Amino acid sequence: DTIKSMDHTYNSYSSHTVLGMLYKQSVIDANEKDVYSVDELSAIHSVIEKFIFFVQPKWKIANDIPGSGNTKNIGGITNIQKLLNGQGPFAELGEEVFDDYWKGYFNKVDARTAGIGTPRYNNLKTYKQHLQQQQGTSACVEGGYVNGAEWAWPDREVPADCEMIMIGLWVPTRREGTHKPVFVSLKRTEPRGLRFSFESRGAAANRRAAKGNG
Repeated sequence: DTIKSMDHTYNSYSSHTVLGMLYKQSVIDANEKDVYSVDELSAIHSVIEKFIFFVQPKWKIANDIPGSGNTKNIGGITNIQKLLNGQGPFAELGEEVFDDYWKGYFNKVDARTAGIGTPRYNNLKTYKQHLQQQQGTSACVEGGYVNGAEWAWPDREVPADCEMIMIGLWVPTRREGTHKPVFVSLKRTEPRGLRFSFESRGAAANRRAAKGNG
């Protein structure tokens, strides 16, 4: 539910749709030094031609790997016919699988930051293997967006049916107006209730001072 490179939160949109355009580079034999007047603009041959426009839901043409090796953007399929027909690897699996896959996708840097060591999976094949390994383990996710120099994530109780919980927060940095992701994984080791809290140093100092004054 965070906002990143969008006007609204991801879940607030009714759909995520791609308006795409394909084109072909023109093959022309022209002198690049030729000069045209304004009245001759129509005589200038375009460098691209044969446009094809298409509209597809994002999940139907998404790939199971990032757009490139140094980005976190969701990649798209490159087969033109499958692109036009919405026949990506998630097309038959459904939008819920697409969402679950990319919500849990970590590159090496993100995996280390989240404290999980190495990525759980890096394609659909290893994703399916990961799901098979997770059978019998109930995992839950908590997340939030906190603002201000003094912030606190209040006392939370992990539901009894959760054996593991992944907490993700966007917390403020020293640079005003910026945030960074913080990930923590907790695993239940006892049947009794598991609770957790997070707070900034400023909030913790104020809490201890208030307790001391009391």
